[in-house]
Amino acid sequence: MNGITKIMPLHKLVCLKRLAILLLVYFITVGSHQIWLPMFAEYLIVKTPLKKCDLIVVSAGSYYRFLYAIDLKKKDYAKKILLLGDERFKDISGEKTPLKMASQEALDEGVAPDDLMSNNSTSTQDDAMVARKLMLANGLQSAIVISDRYNMKRVSMIFNRVFSDTPIDLVYAYSEEDDGLVAPDRWWKTSPPFTYVLKEWIKIPLDLILFEGRLK
Repeated sequence: MNGITKIMPLHKLVCLKRLAILLLVYFITVGSHQIWLPMFAEYLIVKTPLKKCDLIVVSAGSYYRFLYAIDLKKKDYAKKILLLGDERFKDISGEKTPLKMASQEALDEGVAPDDLMSNNSTSTQDDAMVARKLMLANGLQSAIVISDRYNMKRVSMIFNRVFSDTPIDLVYAYSEEDDGLVAPDRWWKTSPPFTYVLKEWIKIPLDLILFEGRLK
């Protein structure tokens, strides 16, 4: 065999070339993750300039949202507040729901009974439709819709669709001080925000499909 050059089979050369390309893509992706990963969280954040409105709409499912809503109410950003929550869920005693507990705490915080509305709701779609019905019935023209920062994109998409045939003005807000989540530049480093962001990216297309079916 001396003097005879062994040539590597063509299929092996192709495999090595593909492997080299994959490794290059992998290292570029990993090396640049600080640039593109934050975009996934930033896309989910929607916030419009805060202004005084007729109503504050908030789900009682998150205590951070509730506290922010009460804070805005105390600062006179709205006269009335609408608390929404799923009454199927109860506390350990099995007697109180998060909605009832939030309603009582709102009263304890000084919200007048006439300024407090509450209603059962089992989803973001229900939140929007309940808010629309109550606002039209009470002649309310504007609302501040509060949620978590990484929930705002989905919330705004659904509320905008539900309110699209009304003159009602919607403002979207979340607490920047403390909502239990972290900034977009490190959401993938801890479990709660990582799970939250992934779930939102799954829910957005599902909600669009399912909600479209409900409208037909």
